[in-house]
Amino acid sequence: MKTQNKMLTIAIIIGSTAAVAIALSSRGLDNAKSNVAIARESPPSKSVQQQMGKQPEKAESRLNPTDQMTIAITGALRGQLDNCKCPGKKYQSLTRLATMVRRTASPTTLLVDTGNVLESGATYNAARFQYLLRAYQSLGYNAIALGTEEANLEISQLKEVVGSFEPLFVATNLQGFRIPRYRKVRVGERMVAIVSVADRMVQGAAALMPPMEALGAIMPQLAQESDFIILIGSLQQPLIEKITKAFPKIKLLITTDDKPQAHSRPTVRSKETTIVFSTGNVRLKLLQLSLRMEKGSDRIAGLNYTITTPDAQTPEDAEVSLIVEQYKKHEQRRVQALERHSKIGN
Repeated sequence: MKTQNKMLTIAIIIGSTAAVAIALSSRGLDNAKSNVAIARESPPSKSVQQQMGKQPEKAESRLNPTDQMTIAITGALRGQLDNCKCPGKKYQSLTRLATMVRRTASPTTLLVDTGNVLESGATYNAARFQYLLRAYQSLGYNAIALGTEEANLEISQLKEVVGSFEPLFVATNLQGFRIPRYRKVRVGERMVAIVSVADRMVQGAAALMPPMEALGAIMPQLAQESDFIILIGSLQQPLIEKITKAFPKIKLLITTDDKPQAHSRPTVRSKETTIVFSTGNVRLKLLQLSLRMEKGSDRIAGLNYTITTPDAQTPEDAEVSLIVEQYKKHEQRRVQALERHSKIGN
C-alpha cells in the first residue's frame, strides 16, 4: 500500500483574533514537501506560520486514548465496482480498498463516505449499483452521504437502487425516502452525530428540502443529544459559508469536490467555529483523519491525516471479491439473455 502522511498540529482559538499556528511535515512517496492550506476566514487571520520538514512532536502519546478520534473516509467512487482500467492504476480496486477499510475498524474510528458512490446519467445500471451497495454494507459504514450523483438520479431510479440499503445513507434534506436524516454513533466516550445535505444548487431530480431549512429543523435536538456533530457531503463553497455561519455546533465539515482534479490534495480551513476539511481526490483511496479533542469539549485541538492507495501488495478482500464475482456472473447472464432475445427477433 502506498501511503502519504500529513501531520498537522493546529493551535486555534476560535472566535478571537489569535493567529493560527501550524507545524507541518510532509512525508510522501517521493519525499517531496507539499503545502496543506489552512486559512482563517472569519474573523480575519493574522500571520500563518509554517515550518516545513521538521517532524512535529507527537502529543498524542501523552493523552488519554479517549481524547482521540479517527475518521476513515472514502468518496467519489462513481459506480466503480470492478478493477480500475486506467493506465498505472490496475491495482486500485474496490476489492483492495475494502481490505484497507476493514482494517480501520475500532471503537474509536468512524467510517464514512462523502457521497457520489453511484453514478447518474447514461451509465445508470441498477444491478451494478445494488451489488456495490452490498459491498459497502459488508464493510460496516456508519454513514454514506447523498452526493450530487445520487441527487441527480431520477426518483424512481434512486428508489430502485437504494431499496433495502436506505439505512446505509444519511440525507438530512431528502424528502420521500426512509433514509435517516442523521445518525448517532458512539465513538469512544463521545456520542457523535452525523448529518449530510445534498446541495440544492445541483438541481437534481431527487426531492430536496433547502439545506439550511433541513439542518435548522434538527440541530437543536442534536445539540442536546450528542457530544460532537459532523457534516459530510459534496458541497459547493456558497453553501459551506452559510452552514458554518448559521450552525456553530457543527465542529467538523468534511467535503469532497464533485469533480476533483486528479492530483488534488486535502485542505484544512478554520471557519467560524468549524474546521472545514476538503478531502481532495480520494477515489479508490482511503483517507484517515485523526482528531485530537480537547478533553470534555467538542473542540478540535489538532489533527493529522494519511492517504493510502491500494497497490500490488494489498490483498483483495474475500467478501467483497465474492460480491464482485456474483455481479460479473449476473452481467454474463443478462448479456446472454439479450443475445438470445436478439436471435429470436431476427
